[in-house]
Amino acid sequence: ATAFGGVTLAARGVLEAFWGSGDDDAARALLDGQSRGGHPVGCAAALHEIETLADLLECDASSETDDVNKTRVYFSDDVVWELSTIKSVAGAMSYGTVLVVTLESPQTTLLVVDRLKKHCGILARSIGNVVYIMVSPLTGEEDCLRLSDNLARVLKDVSRHPPSENLTD
Repeated sequence: ATAFGGVTLAARGVLEAFWGSGDDDAARALLDGQSRGGHPVGCAAALHEIETLADLLECDASSETDDVNKTRVYFSDDVVWELSTIKSVAGAMSYGTVLVVTLESPQTTLLVVDRLKKHCGILARSIGNVVYIMVSPLTGEEDCLRLSDNLARVLKDVSRHPPSENLTD
């Protein structure tokens, strides 16, 4: 039970996106939010974020660029490619503000998330063998690069010293 009541309403398309494609692919589902989705404070924070993002998009549209509908890139193709070439990585992708890295084993994933928190101050989420780093739509390019550089460094370190060697770390 929650101290504050609340409910989340969504169109069928949003619900289907939330649950994923049904093929048990954790990298494609939006698996966060259900515990706070209808909470009044969470809703107020989301509303503020939407208003701030709308202001940012309005600023982008009024800027003098060739393509005002250009989607912001948070994690470049080069960053994703570099991550995908690291030994313990099975695959990597970015989707908007989310960087997704699939590792070869859940043990490696837990170690990577733990090291990101302890040594870099980065909070990442893992589900199975997938590591997620999520940023705000307002996060700048330099911060995204710093996050991905730290992730690459931790992944390379863990690849050199597999989980069985790191269990006491």
